[in-house]
Amino acid sequence: MALLTLPVVIVSVEEAIRTIPRDMREASLALGATKWQTIRKVVLPGSISGILTGTILAVSRGAGEVAPILFTGAVYFSSHLPHSLSDQFMSLGYHIYIMSTQSSNVDATQPIQFATTLVLLLLTFSLNAIAVILRYRIRKRAK
Repeated sequence: MALLTLPVVIVSVEEAIRTIPRDMREASLALGATKWQTIRKVVLPGSISGILTGTILAVSRGAGEVAPILFTGAVYFSSHLPHSLSDQFMSLGYHIYIMSTQSSNVDATQPIQFATTLVLLLLTFSLNAIAVILRYRIRKRAK
């Protein structure tokens, strides 16, 4: 999932870094700062909100993706936690997919589908809320 969401993060980070005026970078370098100091003290603080926005988008996209998980080792039920990268794993999105398409009695499994969807939405919204609050605090501190 990290590889799937990586392009979203890269594009948003690149755009956030481009919003920092070139004059500010050149001024920092002209005042004697090294390239690393310029990145740490000028570029990153100015672009952190864009970087966090990209992270929010990536988490939201990753939470809703089911197709890549289907091909990488997801199972409907597993009695143990995965211990290595090659172990099979359970996923909420895949669970919803199986319950809605492969169940012998879809009407009987609807409450489980709704509960699983609610859990997935709550996790996604919680992660997004944390990222938004963090972004707000960083912006507030930067002013």
